[in-house]
Amino acid sequence: MKNNKTARHVLIMTATIDPNVFQSLYNSKGIITTNAQLRLAQYLSAIKFYIQESAFTDIIFVENSLYEFDYKKYEDMARTVGKTFEYLPMKLSDRQLGFMKIIPKHYGEALLVDYAMRNGKAVAESDEIYKVTGRVLLKNSDKIIRCARKGVSEAICINARGRLIQKFKSNTWPCLFLTVFFKISKIDYFSTFCDGVNYYEKYITVRDRKYLYIEQLWYSLAKENNLKIYGFKVYPIISGITGSTRMQYDKTKFGLFIRNILCKFGYYSLK
Repeated sequence: MKNNKTARHVLIMTATIDPNVFQSLYNSKGIITTNAQLRLAQYLSAIKFYIQESAFTDIIFVENSLYEFDYKKYEDMARTVGKTFEYLPMKLSDRQLGFMKIIPKHYGEALLVDYAMRNGKAVAESDEIYKVTGRVLLKNSDKIIRCARKGVSEAICINARGRLIQKFKSNTWPCLFLTVFFKISKIDYFSTFCDGVNYYEKYITVRDRKYLYIEQLWYSLAKENNLKIYGFKVYPIISGITGSTRMQYDKTKFGLFIRNILCKFGYYSLK
């Protein structure tokens, strides 16, 4: 897909190619795929998809296990279609590595997003940034971008009680900000996270919980900072498998039909 020279649509892809470097304590049932070569193949397939088949003009691939791959190949691939590909390897500090052993997925995700927001060259060229979990495919990026509200944050926020949030439900944190894909305005991001992601560390043992899901914490922070986060006008069509539970992101046609109706009525906006 050729680039529209008058508009930049920046996508951050978050990635951990080899989670074994963090000595993550996942169980023996294979909740997470720890075969680094397989994970790399999945990430590279997604990078190729976003370069060749998405409406995003600038792709930032931010990765924290420092697993080597031929990123220059994708820089060249992007250049041939008028896009940019930027590889951001993130070296964690000893302090950050310590927290990664406690809350690897959620803390690591927050670090990756923050690092890309502060260091991505393409971020400086746009007032709003899209983020996607690195191994999943957003199939309707053209419609998402075409229907986007300019200069504001958009996401899928689940406010009501029901089956969609039973997996995460608790008396304290009943609502979610789904982080697999969202759009954040730079003003919203830096006004909330001006001091980086150290905010996450103080929540590790809050209310006798080992950690909070990033979806729960970000929802709470958005509420505390009075951010106006709109639901997307069309529901993001995501294809892939969650890294932590191996559940499918893919929805049925009927499921997408219902969700698109809910989008039109603002159901997924932050309330």
